[in-house]
Amino acid sequence: MHNCIKVTPIYVVLIFNNRYVRWEIFKNHQTLIDVLDLIKIKYKIINCVVEIYGEIITNYYSKIKSHMLEKSKNGLDIHIYTENTTIPKEN
Repeated sequence: MHNCIKVTPIYVVLIFNNRYVRWEIFKNHQTLIDVLDLIKIKYKIINCVVEIYGEIITNYYSKIKSHMLEKSKNGLDIHIYTENTTIPKEN
């Protein structure tokens, strides 16, 4: 028998400075560190504040899925506040 791990996609809406919105898909085993890495690499944002459900996040090692399950949601809105005034467009 094969040991298969079911990978469930998690749909995340990134909201930058309450103005720019981007959709991303993560796997259920990923953590908020993965979200931060994406923000740094794809959106070129180094310094930012991350907020989920009105709470500023300090534990980036928690799994994305745990934040969804806290509120019984199918997806997650993550607010990112940064001094950058523009966010790179999707390629």
